[in-house]
Amino acid sequence: PMHPQRRKLAGREAGTTYDQLMQVQAGLTHGTTGLEKPLSCSASLVAKVAALHSPNPNALLEILGERRAERFASAFLDVLQQAR
Repeated sequence: PMHPQRRKLAGREAGTTYDQLMQVQAGLTHGTTGLEKPLSCSASLVAKVAALHSPNPNALLEILGERRAERFASAFLDVLQQAR
């Protein structure tokens, strides 16, 4: 079954972006080395990132918080820039 946050984005460009962000997040859960303490974002945080109209590091920092932004912001920005 589809996650409710993903269902809200169905049929919109943000839905595909959400899927890509979830894949990137899964790859970084244990950091770039694969040995770091697990860290992830909730589905609602990823949905907020996917719906950003003008992605930038400050917007991601505001949504994700410092710890998550440190791990995910760069990769998330890459996905968002490719989606635009």
